[in-house]
Amino acid sequence: MAIEGRTFFLSSCLSHIELSSILNFAFHMFLASHIVFIAIHYRHLAGRDSFLRGNWS
Repeated sequence: MAIEGRTFFLSSCLSHIELSSILNFAFHMFLASHIVFIAIHYRHLAGRDSFLRGNWS
């Protein structure tokens, strides 16, 4: 009984660690994709803005 309880506790801890690492990985992928998306759009907007300024002057 004690051995079964211990193995269940270990397996639940392992599954919790796997779940948290998967969520952590998904969160970092989500964050990285948004940072890349914002950086591309910011560069695009900045390039278009300087392009318009170059045309006007």
